[in-house]
Amino acid sequence: MIWLSFFVLISYIFLCKYWKHLCFWRRKCVTYSRPVPLFGNLWSVIFRKISYPNKIKELYNEFPQNRYNGVFELSKPKLLIRDRELAEDIFTKNFEKFSDRKPDGLLKLDSLLGRNLYFSNHKDWKRMQPCMDNCFKNFPKENVFSTISLTMESLTNYLLEDISKKKQPINFEAVDFFRRITNDVIAAVVFDQKCNSLRDKDNEFFKMTRQILKTEGATSMKMFLGDSLPIFKNIFNAIPLYPTNVSEYFNDLIYKKFKLEDSPFSHLLINANEVNDNLSRDDVLAQVLSFFFIGFEPLVKTMSFLAYELALNVQMQKKLELEIDRIFYEDSDDRVTFENLSKIRYFDAVVLETLRKWPSAVQIERICTKDYILSVKRQSECGIRLEKGDTVLLPVYGFHHDKRQFPCPEKFDPDRFLNKDLDEILNTFNFFPFGIGPRRCLAMELSILIVKTVFFDIISKFEISVIQHTEIPLKLSKTTTHLHPQNGIYLGLRPRK
Repeated sequence: MIWLSFFVLISYIFLCKYWKHLCFWRRKCVTYSRPVPLFGNLWSVIFRKISYPNKIKELYNEFPQNRYNGVFELSKPKLLIRDRELAEDIFTKNFEKFSDRKPDGLLKLDSLLGRNLYFSNHKDWKRMQPCMDNCFKNFPKENVFSTISLTMESLTNYLLEDISKKKQPINFEAVDFFRRITNDVIAAVVFDQKCNSLRDKDNEFFKMTRQILKTEGATSMKMFLGDSLPIFKNIFNAIPLYPTNVSEYFNDLIYKKFKLEDSPFSHLLINANEVNDNLSRDDVLAQVLSFFFIGFEPLVKTMSFLAYELALNVQMQKKLELEIDRIFYEDSDDRVTFENLSKIRYFDAVVLETLRKWPSAVQIERICTKDYILSVKRQSECGIRLEKGDTVLLPVYGFHHDKRQFPCPEKFDPDRFLNKDLDEILNTFNFFPFGIGPRRCLAMELSILIVKTVFFDIISKFEISVIQHTEIPLKLSKTTTHLHPQNGIYLGLRPRK
């Protein structure tokens, strides 16, 4: 009888607390998506009825006349922003009031991860951001381009040899293919390590990369549960993410085996550590590891989806081939430079359209750090107050697939971005491939350069084609919060005639 009474009391306390959460938006007079008890608005995602990106798009489209509406991620209330002007106001003009990505406690997930600029709280971000911003603005573009080109030459020569030996085109799964290419590019650009992960599939560097990538799902789950159900936070924080051998391997690579002048990028970080007291050795190591944890998979997915779109849209691939041939043969005397690559404006448009249709981040979140009152623009609004700790959510996937922002959003159409300046495009506040506001991705230029250089080398030598196992249309995975093909992306590769 005592145990039954105790159970009833605990259940009552839990239900009262949970009901308080479910009434959160009603108390603030905000239109909201009706939640399912315990699951919030994500029951269909949790039970794999719909992919997470498509759920974000569904929530974005639910109240088309509203500038914002309330949603629930399990028990966690979040304000979904669907108005460009309001997005600019919150994420840019009032950045000081919305400067954190995650509640402070989640930053203790891992001693290295917590030092990463992406996850850091506002105080640590302000300490490290100027140095990191300087590194990414001043990285030697010509050297990086040359390093990537040499890496790609090794990889493409291997592919040509393999095709010649087998006397038939290569069929490949794009995500695995571009993981290996991305691994080798980052190894060369950041660590001055030469790899060929297409030839040597289990080289030491790729093994270490895979160990880091294995932690991505665990980290996402820890952050998701810790954010949505705070009771899990302290339980998971005690579990380290990076295996000790991984952090030791990269620490040795940076500080013991490195000659600073050898890498076109990492020496900027290490020099910054030596001249700037605001950065410790662990801070530098955390930023270097972020190339894998934050930047690796977005590069892989962008290149995988780009290859898929070029295989489907043969005329667009042919147009790129013609542009590349013109630069290669007419302008550069068989020597391609960073400057030559920059002249192919259609290349920029193709990459940006890929990032629109297949964004690496389907949503962006910020935590309110100071009370903020939303301005009233319509009669249906009541000027709600967001309090410290409240979360705002920008549904990137919804914006990018809004037919009012981008007509025929499911159509791959690079002409949307042709001959347009990137900064001008980003300032429209309907396109967020690299985030928004001061905490926008600092590696934007480097990422675009990597994608363009990799595809320059591939398209100059190969044709990417659809094969029997290519899924059309592509289905998205229902087991991850990111854009990921459910059944892989299978394509063909044959030498150009």
